[in-house]
Amino acid sequence: MQFGIITPVFEGCLDSLELLYQDLCGQFHQKWTWMLCSNGYSAKLDSFASGKKSKLLEDHLNDKADIIYTYTPFEETPDFNSLLINVGKRRDFCIKSIEADYLFLFDADAKILDPNMFRYLEQFLTHKQGDICIYKIQHELKVLPTFPVEYCDIDLLNFVVKDSLAKKVGYPTDLNLEEGMNDYRYFTRVFQAAEEQFLFIDKIFAYHNGNNQGNYVSMMEMYYNSLPQTFYNLIYKLYYWYHFGKEKKWSKIITDSIRYLKFHLN
Repeated sequence: MQFGIITPVFEGCLDSLELLYQDLCGQFHQKWTWMLCSNGYSAKLDSFASGKKSKLLEDHLNDKADIIYTYTPFEETPDFNSLLINVGKRRDFCIKSIEADYLFLFDADAKILDPNMFRYLEQFLTHKQGDICIYKIQHELKVLPTFPVEYCDIDLLNFVVKDSLAKKVGYPTDLNLEEGMNDYRYFTRVFQAAEEQFLFIDKIFAYHNGNNQGNYVSMMEMYYNSLPQTFYNLIYKLYYWYHFGKEKKWSKIITDSIRYLKFHLN
């Protein structure tokens, strides 16, 4: 069974990608393809991927594991909405391009806790033949998922999807906040396409904590801090700081909100 792992990447997340690479190489089940996709070409990311691919060859893992660097045409992302849409386009592009039996969508900050994760899933899915398999992860705040699954009750790291189903429904390439953020919209799509049937493993396999992102977190925080002070961007900043910030920056949220209200009320 071949697993595909799709990761949207930025030059600022190279340290986190190194950690994720080590986790992948530490898996006892080594049949996986890791596809990294950037917004426009990046020589640094291309060099990282080719270097790690050469390392697979040196370690005699290249007959099973593979690393692919790709990119979509560069798009300006002047605000958070456009960034989310761009990341969605990259994920959808990779879903359509990669060849695997089951697909994971891992962010750069994913941390695999169990070296048996892929082997366990391969044995479980071979026996059960499910379209979606959900398992537990340790999130920064709590263990996910929580049932019944609603918005914010599940993480993109929480499940693996059959390749054919993922290709059928695709990842959202637009933004519709009434339906929730795009990760949840993707889960809803595959869940409904699978007629709300899924397999569940009551075992914690991975860890999602923004502090693992290293340079990626710093880059994203600087990006969010540079956004115009609009109401929606304040909400996005609140979400980001709450989930990923090393400190709960309530004072800055309140200050920014007051400034925004003063400006528009005047």
